[in-house]
Amino acid sequence: MTVPDAARLLDAHEWGGAHPFEWNARTGKAVASPGFRALFGIEEEAELTQAMIRARVHRADLDAFDAGTTRLLAGG
Repeated sequence: MTVPDAARLLDAHEWGGAHPFEWNARTGKAVASPGFRALFGIEEEAELTQAMIRARVHRADLDAFDAGTTRLLAGG
């Protein structure tokens, strides 16, 4: 089995209703699929940051989000 190229993998995510993103916890920078950006109202040209993602987390989930971020950064 061959590994699909990035474009095909992104298409598969989009067709399946998944909206992937990748976040670098050390730099705070992120990249996201067009579907993710559309779902969260983030313009395609806008620089995506952890702060932008955090601002879209439901208030009830913020403590868990922040704790997970802290654990991630502490773990190297």
